[in-house]
Amino acid sequence: MRSNWKLNSLLMEIMIAVLFFALCSGVILNTMVASRNQSLTAGEVTAMLDAAQSVADCLYAADDREAALLQMGFMRGEEGFVREEASGRIVVTLQEERTESGLMRLADIKAETSTGEAMALSGTRFVPEEVQ
Repeated sequence: MRSNWKLNSLLMEIMIAVLFFALCSGVILNTMVASRNQSLTAGEVTAMLDAAQSVADCLYAADDREAALLQMGFMRGEEGFVREEASGRIVVTLQEERTESGLMRLADIKAETSTGEAMALSGTRFVPEEVQ
């Protein structure tokens, strides 16, 4: 009878250890999956921010901004110029304000990731009257 009790207590101890390791592995697995999802989201945000910054730089350097956008693959839409990317989409709206000393060219660049996160950049370029 005594040996049977020792065997049962040993089996209970092994079952508790297995249960403990199963719980720990479940927590670690959930943490790793959450980390992977957060890494993918950060990659999408970084890619969209890089693309939006590239568009802002090209618009700043371009004389004909609409032609530059069309050359970069943008399509005219209701909201402005739109380009679909693998990680989301970029929307550009162009404005011009005439001042006494020249022309102020404004560009609002909005980038949206596939997960719904959005960021906005504003580009401004002043063209003096004597340059026009």
